[in-house]
Amino acid sequence: MPIRRCVKSIETLQSIDTYDLVYNEVFRAPSRSMQFRNVMTGQPETSKKTQFLEAFEAFRADIGRSPHDPQVRPFVLWALDLPADGELSRRIRIPDEYKVGYVFRSRDEGDPAMNATITAAGSISEPHIDQAGCASFLIELLGRKIFVIWPPTPKNLKWFSGMYGLHNGAIFESALEQLEQPECVIYEQSQIDILPPGYIHGVLSPENSAIAGAPVVHSSVKSVALIAMEWESKVLEKRKMGVPLEKSTVEDIENGLKEDRHLWNELDRMVMSEV
Repeated sequence: MPIRRCVKSIETLQSIDTYDLVYNEVFRAPSRSMQFRNVMTGQPETSKKTQFLEAFEAFRADIGRSPHDPQVRPFVLWALDLPADGELSRRIRIPDEYKVGYVFRSRDEGDPAMNATITAAGSISEPHIDQAGCASFLIELLGRKIFVIWPPTPKNLKWFSGMYGLHNGAIFESALEQLEQPECVIYEQSQIDILPPGYIHGVLSPENSAIAGAPVVHSSVKSVALIAMEWESKVLEKRKMGVPLEKSTVEDIENGLKEDRHLWNELDRMVMSEV
């Protein structure tokens, strides 16, 4: 499997200890706004803020501690919104090269809608797709994360169709066996990269780590986005006729597809205004 290291970075995040910044974002966020997953099962969990912070502190104090220790079992904190007035958000400076020709999903103030996935040491995020129709601008905020990614080839999308948006337990090993053209991407603190639309990816966190992301579109990824959105639309139609568990994901998929198409429409309007 090819291994790639990110080469671009954000200077304001390079030489600082970001642990406290990440910890404080979790500490001050309302518990009701948080989505947790059990690192051992991948199942969604609720009301785990205290346990998450305890594990986060435990693994910082003893980096060799086993993630299987039931006393400090870690949880994955999924897609935590980073408020624009937070210290962490103020440290994130989108490089100038991504300000022309790129359209980010944004908040009311116009800033990119950043959210963070925060993981204690030993966490594994099973293969998934963040959004099919747009890319993810990724920034490693803390520690190191190891991504295994697969492009949206017909074979890969066919294999993943029945799993998209559903909890399927531990599928990482099966994905490594069945999916084609895998690549390993290593993110270190302050490094940035673009994950193209529709890419399946699983994530390993060997240490306490956090990564921020914002949906974004650019003409260079439009062709793969169209392929992924067509596939997503077909998945959506099948789900509408499926079992109750599958039907429950229809609204989420529809909303995500609408948001992705909105971003592409924004990009098209921007291009037309420049002609």
